[in-house]
Amino acid sequence: MELPGVELANGAAFVREFAITLPVDSEGVINAMAERGFLAGISLTGDYPDLPRNMVIAVTEKRSRAELDGYVTALKEVLAHG
Repeated sequence: MELPGVELANGAAFVREFAITLPVDSEGVINAMAERGFLAGISLTGDYPDLPRNMVIAVTEKRSRAELDGYVTALKEVLAHG
């Protein structure tokens, strides 16, 4: 499922962790996702102040398809409400 305004931060291959670029500040998204019960990822702002819209997401085999779909749905809602 694609999310408008969300892109992979780079084209490198990945296994469980990947960085994305959001259309808004990543820390605000992480906080809003936490309110919905999701640990959304880690903002890169602390280590890379010039990347305020980037965050790293980790996904393991312990997550079900339903959990991943729920994450994407919540992220879509968060992004729609700025």
